[in-house]
Amino acid sequence: TLTERRPLFVIFVTFVILTIFYWVMKQITLGLKLRLHYARHGLDVMGTDL
Repeated sequence: TLTERRPLFVIFVTFVILTIFYWVMKQITLGLKLRLHYARHGLDVMGTDL
């Protein structure tokens, strides 16, 4: 199997995939948090007042 022939490659690819997934989820979470913050203060996302 692939893990027997190239274990470091599998570890590296897994690390890259998990890092990308973590970054995407962090961006989504921060974006939602920012939108909620703006909504609570009555601000538009683009910076203009409602």
